[in-house]
Amino acid sequence: MNTRDAVGVEAILLAKESELLAGLTKREGLETEAEADFFDQILQAANRVLMTRALDRNSFLLREVRAALARIHNGSYGRCLQCDDAISAKRLEAVPWASLCLPCQEGADREAADHREAFEFAALGAPRRRPDIPPAHRAAQLGEIARSSATRDWRERLAYLAKSSRPETGGGG
Repeated sequence: MNTRDAVGVEAILLAKESELLAGLTKREGLETEAEADFFDQILQAANRVLMTRALDRNSFLLREVRAALARIHNGSYGRCLQCDDAISAKRLEAVPWASLCLPCQEGADREAADHREAFEFAALGAPRRRPDIPPAHRAAQLGEIARSSATRDWRERLAYLAKSSRPETGGGG
């Protein structure tokens, strides 16, 4: 990469860094308010989750942008951090903060998806995925486990509510 290209990419990355920093300082919607209505509380909780995820995503992206700026300054920008091959110009044009070439990024994405899937199965108490089951069947299996788990939870809750709302009957008096 020549000096003129590096300056252009650095300007793009600095603009993205400023944009992300401005967005990270906005934290409206994260505050909690005591609402009387139960459904308003649920809505606020859901909004807080979405806001927190967006802040997490933007924080991660900011770290990626700053790492790309550091790679420009140390001369390693445009090289894959995993295999040390050159990252294609098209990829760097589309994602200037890219640290991996496309094949390495695809491998990293597959590995991350496997970890997410393993976590979801573990959270639902499902067995670890078997490599001989196609992905579509694994997704259906996970959905079925989630549905049966949710149904079981609701049945338990309804049984508890029915039991607790019954008047006490006792033989005394």
